Amino acid sequence: MKKTLLTAACALFLLSGCKDYLNITPKSTLVEDSYYTNTGEVETGVINIYSALQNVVPAEIVLSELRSDNMAPNLLEGDWGTIETFAETPSNDFVGTFWRTAYATIAQANIVLKYLGNVTDADKKARFEGEAKFARALMHFDLVRLYGDVPLATTTLTSTATEELRRRPTAEVYASIISDLQTAVATLPTTWDAVNVGRATKGAAQTLLAKVYLTQGNYAAARPLLESVITAGTYQLLPSYASVFAASNEMNREIIFAIRYKTASNGEGQGFSYDLSKDGNLRGKPQVDLQGLYVAGDTRLTASTTGTGSNMYVNKFADAANTGSRRDSGTDWIVLRYADVLLMYAEVLNELGDTPGALTRLNTVRTRSGAPAYATTPSKATMQANIELERRLELVFEDHRWYDLLRTGRAQAAMNAHFQAIGRTTLTVPTYRLLYPIPQREIDLSKGIITQNQGYN
Repeated sequence: MKKTLLTAACALFLLSGCKDYLNITPKSTLVEDSYYTNTGEVETGVINIYSALQNVVPAEIVLSELRSDNMAPNLLEGDWGTIETFAETPSNDFVGTFWRTAYATIAQANIVLKYLGNVTDADKKARFEGEAKFARALMHFDLVRLYGDVPLATTTLTSTATEELRRRPTAEVYASIISDLQTAVATLPTTWDAVNVGRATKGAAQTLLAKVYLTQGNYAAARPLLESVITAGTYQLLPSYASVFAASNEMNREIIFAIRYKTASNGEGQGFSYDLSKDGNLRGKPQVDLQGLYVAGDTRLTASTTGTGSNMYVNKFADAANTGSRRDSGTDWIVLRYADVLLMYAEVLNELGDTPGALTRLNTVRTRSGAPAYATTPSKATMQANIELERRLELVFEDHRWYDLLRTGRAQAAMNAHFQAIGRTTLTVPTYRLLYPIPQREIDLSKGIITQNQGYN
């Protein structure tokens, strides 16, 4: 049973069956302005940020992993099917759900930041600021990559807010993300004690900031951040790929940041691992052209799936120990892990002219899986293709592939080639669909202040 911030989330709502963490009054009976008056009360707001993050994951899996060439739904129907075939509308449920849950998380982070002045413990005040800004940056980063220009929410909004709802240029959003993460790097601890494992750390902020710089093509800025994570010694590759994802081995030394869940704990579990399985609603099927990319000896496909061929399904997040509801799994969602750091570092080195150094880092990840090492140093262009492939194979079903294709400008070419490979020869990806539509509900509620992306009008 996890003794983590999830226990704290249970305590926040005084849920039965959870161990004590903070002695607080039920939030539903409180008025915001009269509650966050001291250090303990503000910390409950911090814990609630992590609870809000739990709600983001299911829709992001659809908008990111399902969108890519890694996975397809079992049946091309409903809102899942339109995401898979690049035919979604502004009323698509997943498009709207991700937007709402991401901004709900940002709103909770902004509440914490609003009341930081009531925290009397200087060390805790700094950590709370770092945690709130880390989560706010993570959500803005996902939003700007998926929707383009988005509202930049850096304060709590009132019901009469208008200007704050306007979509901000991508560059402005990225500047805010970088500023938030720089603060998080400076204020977050290297590690937490056992009770608080899972809360954001300095290494998580450094890794996320490096990913932001990588997305912008700023390799020189990403390099020292990645080197700091590597040399710190806090994280490492586990000897076994499968053990990274074992439900009995969560928050192991490869995990840098994960969104935590807990089974049989009054709503703190998750249902995405069931939905992806062969019995769930989505029934995520690894694409056949993906299956063909794994070479003999590579253990990563079998560790991530169950079944074979056309009867293969995603099984990476299975919770074998869960004997209760299939939609109440305790398996965590891994956001950042050390293998990603090594692969990002390989990409940075290659782009900055050190292709031999890039090869060393790439092979460190590749050979862990049982796949043979790349024997000779290739050209810079070939190395970049090898890194892209390795990221796809290593991080499969973890919400990286679509974002990687977007940041490298390869999304259209890769997806069009994918559709040809699987026999959907008439399907191509229009440029405008590299961004999702702004949810129609948000446009309507804002009375048109929030505008629609080009192509969806």
